[in-house]
Amino acid sequence: MLVALTELGEAVGMEANDALLTVARAAGLDARKGALPDDLVVAPGWADVVLLLDVIEHLDDDLAALRAARRALRDGGLLFVTVPAYPWFWSGHDVALGHRRRYTRAGLRRVVEAAGYRVACLSYFNSVLFPAIASVRLWKRLRGDDRHDLRRPGPALNALLERLFALERHVVPTRVLPFGASLLLVARR
Repeated sequence: MLVALTELGEAVGMEANDALLTVARAAGLDARKGALPDDLVVAPGWADVVLLLDVIEHLDDDLAALRAARRALRDGGLLFVTVPAYPWFWSGHDVALGHRRRYTRAGLRRVVEAAGYRVACLSYFNSVLFPAIASVRLWKRLRGDDRHDLRRPGPALNALLERLFALERHVVPTRVLPFGASLLLVARR
């Protein structure tokens, strides 16, 4: 992600993991040691855009993290957040990934607004694959299987799933989707 962002302008990544930090720096990226909410790596008001893509669900205090991200943004700056949807969707997959929570639309809106943002857009995504994901999760729950879903499918199936997931890139910018395995929020400082 940081590689793609550097094509758009100055981009700074924040990483708490030393091994990942070393990899990013070796690739010539501006990655700095830090973690939300306490170790913000840029000056207040430095950023035009802050991306928290599958981040806040891993943190003990999502509100404090969102407030810290707000300090990094200039007035009028944009926040993009993605998180896993639906607390009832909780499974061994979430445990394996270190999630602390999943979100509803209302819950995500509430915490983002409490942090001082104005929500511009809030939509589900990963809707095309949602029925398949929900079926697998429900089947595993009925069987008492609490293992994660981190197995990568074979190349042909993976390519098909990637294409199906990518179809939404044409819809998400123009419509609010009523369901999906994840949520996307755009807010303004």
